[in-house]
Parts: sequence; structure tokens; C-alpha cells
Amino acid sequence: PELLEIDSNRKDTLLCGFRFADEILYSDEFLEMEKKYPNFTYEVTVSRPDDEHTGHKGRIQGLVEEFVVGGESVYLCGLWDMIQDVNVLLANKGIEKENIHFERYD
Repeated sequence: PELLEIDSNRKDTLLCGFRFADEILYSDEFLEMEKKYPNFTYEVTVSRPDDEHTGHKGRIQGLVEEFVVGGESVYLCGLWDMIQDVNVLLANKGIEKENIHFERYD
């Protein structure tokens, strides 16, 4: 949160993907941050939603297509296949390789 206060002109977007809606972590906290900081946006997608899920549906790549416009610095965290897929999308949006940072987990 301190970073959001330092530079209020910088736009920060957190895109999160989960398989099932009941796996979504820290949603209440991120929604509170979104209310508190107008320069922060939080979006979640669920790749295997149940009938009650009303939010975004699909893989994280769909949110990247929708919300990343280019020129940003991006930090990815997730499985290697997702990181590779999103790297291609980001390159197609003109984001330089040096502005793409990642942490993979297995």
C-alpha cells in the first residue's frame, strides 16, 4: 500500500486467476485497497466457475488481453506455462522484455 501512496499518478492493476471461486485469496483486502486507492484496480478470473460465479470467467490470459495496454512494467507469478503464454501476449502488446519480471512456482 505504501507504494500506492507514493506515486498516485501511477496506475497499478492486480490481475489474479484461480481455477475455482472458492480458491480466491485476499479478495476482501484487495477490494478494500481498490476503494482506498483510486490508482489501484483489482480483477479476478475463474477458469472453472460454478453457476453462481458472476465475475470474469476464463484464464488469466483473457484479463491480460483486456486490461494490459502496453508500456507497463509487469510482474508475473504462477506456473511456467502461464508465464510463457503471458510473455507472448505482453510482447505482442509492445512491452519490452526488461519490463517483464516473473516468479514461477511448480
